[in-house]
Amino acid sequence: MLLLVCVGLGLTACRARSAPPVGEPRFRSPRALDVLAGRVPIVAEGPASGAGRRVLLDGKPGPALDASGNGWLDTQPLADGLHQLQLAAAGPGSAAVSVVVLNHGAEVFFKDGSEGVIEAPTAPSGGHDEAQHYRFHWEMTAGAKAVLALLSWSGEGFDLEAAVGTGTCPHHGQRLAVGHSPESPVTILHRSPSGGDLSLEQWFVHARLLNGEAVLGRRAPFHVRAFLLR
Repeated sequence: MLLLVCVGLGLTACRARSAPPVGEPRFRSPRALDVLAGRVPIVAEGPASGAGRRVLLDGKPGPALDASGNGWLDTQPLADGLHQLQLAAAGPGSAAVSVVVLNHGAEVFFKDGSEGVIEAPTAPSGGHDEAQHYRFHWEMTAGAKAVLALLSWSGEGFDLEAAVGTGTCPHHGQRLAVGHSPESPVTILHRSPSGGDLSLEQWFVHARLLNGEAVLGRRAPFHVRAFLLR
């Protein structure tokens, strides 16, 4: 079985972090992990944000900006999934943002919510896993060939794991892809191993804390999203 698992995808701009200092080059639009379709505006600000600044799309030359730092991105030629826009100047300073292109696929609507709070144990567990686990379910629809799952949270020091699979959870089903990261978000891309449609059954995204003893007594609000790619 061929699995493609991408943890962070090397896109450091996806990670939750504080706002850049005033004057630092950045994107005002789109924002990190925005869902884009069709032709969408790009707005940049900061030193040299206008004419002469290069915008890279997945590391290659992308849309041009005018003197005000405005431009347009046509997402129609792009494959559905994660893409990166990078704003780079001739001088120091750069910014990058990862977005989800979704022209042909659809976002998953879970049966049982899409967010929660990971709670670390209040005392050392003696080797037992006492961290809370969260599961989010949906019924797969026809035509989906891949699942892109995103687990994002606020708070530092938490190492979270996300898993995608079929059934109820990793313990009562089949875990097909898994990834973890000490920085938000965790991203997972699972493609059909045959290249055909994914099986029409119940699927899950599962979230859990890996380093409970390192964050004793702390809590981390989190959010889960999943997208079906066609």
